[in-house]
Amino acid sequence: MAPRLTGPLLSLLLCLSLAGCGRDAGPAAGLRMGLAQAPATLDPRFATDAASARVAGLLYRPLVELDEAGNAIPGLASWSRTEPARYVFRLLPDVPPFSDGSPITAADVKATYDALRAPGLGSPHRGALAMIDRVEVQEDASVEFVLNRPDPLFPAFLYYGILPARLLAAGHDFDAAPVGNGAFTLLERRPDGGVSLRRRRDGMRLDLVEVKDPTVRALKLIGGELDLVQNDLPPELARYLAGRPGLRLLPPLRPRRRGPRQINRFYDLPASARDTSQKIAPHTRMPAR
Repeated sequence: MAPRLTGPLLSLLLCLSLAGCGRDAGPAAGLRMGLAQAPATLDPRFATDAASARVAGLLYRPLVELDEAGNAIPGLASWSRTEPARYVFRLLPDVPPFSDGSPITAADVKATYDALRAPGLGSPHRGALAMIDRVEVQEDASVEFVLNRPDPLFPAFLYYGILPARLLAAGHDFDAAPVGNGAFTLLERRPDGGVSLRRRRDGMRLDLVEVKDPTVRALKLIGGELDLVQNDLPPELARYLAGRPGLRLLPPLRPRRRGPRQINRFYDLPASARDTSQKIAPHTRMPAR
């Protein structure tokens, strides 16, 4: 069996020239992306598989992001370390609202992290946040994390999407009806397990299609049934695709998550893959020979 490429290489992109594919240009035409696996959940509190983490990164935004070097940088908030085991996070003034129009406040941050750490919820991420003793709201845009031990790397752990406190209290089903402030909103979850999203800024549609077999996924890309493919392609298949006219390998976009859960940012993809000479679609870099 051919080896799979993992780690940072997962965020590299392969693109297909779409000239002559016959689909209309413009945001409504959108992009079709082939995934090896459909997302298991759209609730960031339970997202552990790669597909769920990627989609969660499009529907929700975290307090903290990572730059290309893996350093923590502000996502929704900036922060200061007021004591060895205390951090204060302040929401940035230009934070976009939730997809239902409600603003994000410190109460939403507290409610999200209280939920992630709640024993009764059973979030698989609870253990990663064991250093948190409590979360306290200071004011509408300011929240303090009190740790049970000093941790200079603590901000890098706050990469979970923020959820509305009022919906958490009401037991809202975020898997069925996500409400986040990410770049995309949910259009539909299809019977085949696929997901359709809409980019908030311009209405561009992104259809995520499950195609388990990497060879079939590659053939669909070549045939124009897919505009994008990502990851899980054997190296020899990647080399074959990269050598075909109209296909292009793209470098990684800035990760939104740490380690194997890092995802690509689709915020800056063109409204249509046809409105640029650098047509876009994802995959992994080929290994050096």
